[in-house]
Amino acid sequence: MVELAKAAGVTRQTLYNRFKTKEAVLDWAVKGFLNQKQDAIVSELADTDTPVATCLLNAFSRWVGDDVEVVHRLPYGLQIADSGLASLKEENAAFLASLEREIMNFLVSRNVCGTLDEAREKTFLLMVVSNGLLLKCRTFSEFQMDMSRSISAALSIKPMSN
Repeated sequence: MVELAKAAGVTRQTLYNRFKTKEAVLDWAVKGFLNQKQDAIVSELADTDTPVATCLLNAFSRWVGDDVEVVHRLPYGLQIADSGLASLKEENAAFLASLEREIMNFLVSRNVCGTLDEAREKTFLLMVVSNGLLLKCRTFSEFQMDMSRSISAALSIKPMSN
């Protein structure tokens, strides 16, 4: 809390007056982080001038890829990410459900899937793959390459050129 207060340019007491507990600070930070990610993902999926596979790659890069190097570079990076998301179990579940709906609607609206059920299955697969790549990949470019391959395979489309 001392380091956080110093970085924010306030006193430790000010932080405690505003948030009451360390857990409340963590919750606030994770909520803000997830809201920024969601806005970026929605923006990527709204781009109708960009090919479907590229929109999906950009969206999953915002969702997972941007964090690959940080998670693996920081000591205990995965544990920090996991504890942050666990602190907001309900909000995280709502965020994931919203993200899945955005991707499903995108797949149907761009005529990749004929039904929401088909889109749900493709979305599930891509979500699981992206989370697995968070563990496997050590760099952003490695994540993008592997996610691009996964999108192409899941959607049965021609691989994107890198």
